[in-house]
Amino acid sequence: MIILADYNLNRQAMLLSGSLIAGGWLDVAPIRLVTFREIGLPSDSSDRVVWRLVQTNRMLLITANRNAKGEGVKIRWSS
Repeated sequence: MIILADYNLNRQAMLLSGSLIAGGWLDVAPIRLVTFREIGLPSDSSDRVVWRLVQTNRMLLITANRNAKGEGVKIRWSS
């Protein structure tokens, strides 16, 4: 499973990655956490572009919901 962290969640993505490693989750499931930079996606990519990429590649998206003020981190699964 590939998890894509939204462009403004790089710090949280690093913490999540460390937790996955420390918790032994990588021994149980093939999980790879990637950032926009790692996959060559510009930080100003539209929500539509990001969502299509996530759907096409069957990724899990962690986002701070850029379009809604005052809401927390969202996790969305593309099936």
